[in-house]
Amino acid sequence: MSTPDSNQPLYEAADPSGAGEEKAGWPVASTLSEIADVEDPLTAEDSNKLFYSGTAFEFALGGVALLLGRLLDMRALGAGFDLSPESIALGLLWTIPLCVFVYSIRFLELEELKEIEAITRDFTRRLFLGRPNLALALFCFGAGFGEELLFRGVLHQKLESLFGFFPAAAMVGLGFGASHNLTPAYFTISGLTSFIFSYMFASSGSNVVVPIVAHATYDYIALKLVLREIEELDMGK
Repeated sequence: MSTPDSNQPLYEAADPSGAGEEKAGWPVASTLSEIADVEDPLTAEDSNKLFYSGTAFEFALGGVALLLGRLLDMRALGAGFDLSPESIALGLLWTIPLCVFVYSIRFLELEELKEIEAITRDFTRRLFLGRPNLALALFCFGAGFGEELLFRGVLHQKLESLFGFFPAAAMVGLGFGASHNLTPAYFTISGLTSFIFSYMFASSGSNVVVPIVAHATYDYIALKLVLREIEELDMGK
């Protein structure tokens, strides 16, 4: 698939209720909550600007985390930082319970979850439809790198040293949920997901590589699944 390069509207305005759509999207972790507020129709030029500025923003979070860690006299990469094949493999393995957790939520058939799925499809169509896999992977890696350095490498690590694991995980979960606050349900799911990231960080000896790999890999899998569902829905129209 090629990157959008025209100024023509990318799509018709989406129905936020998701009416008439048989498949549901997977929540995609992203701090780009403002995407949902962009007016339709969104041109390819606008989509490209949002995509590249969003990618830059995610990587910039990593820079902020490194600077903040320096100011706090701590190692943002985690006290147990280890960029080894074993750490990467552990991060990939952690992707499995993440997928199981989010996929199991879909069976609840709650209206709040359907709203999340409709919003997820909406901004996925706006930002990611038609982009090459390398661009998608870059965005997902940026999200995993920037968000985990900030929320786990700096915030969780510092708070855990002061208050212990559970208070730190709870406080970081609130911040993580707030940065993904598209809806109250999305806030809740993101906060619970944050707890899983905090646990994998702490259980790996404060090695931020593990949650970075898990976060980025989960985002990529979720994004590809949503894109496939969008394409199937479009083919059925």
